[in-house]
Amino acid sequence: SLPAFAEDWSVVRGDSQGTGVAAGVLPKDPKVLWEFKTGDDQAGFEGTPVIAGGKVFLGDFQGNVYAIELATGRVAWKVKAK
Repeated sequence: SLPAFAEDWSVVRGDSQGTGVAAGVLPKDPKVLWEFKTGDDQAGFEGTPVIAGGKVFLGDFQGNVYAIELATGRVAWKVKAK
């Protein structure tokens, strides 16, 4: 099991109260670092991803589950749920 980090969002909306508020300070001029697209127009997302161990985990409407590298936006792995 990976250790938890302060920036992890291991539950929906970040904490047990569902506040959606992250600890830390935003940069003076925040910028989007990366975006993720599945390449399938039918594979939309609904819900909040989980962030843990330096990865973003999310599922799409087509039954795929993705682990995306938080730092780069690259897909670490993808599986098709049964």
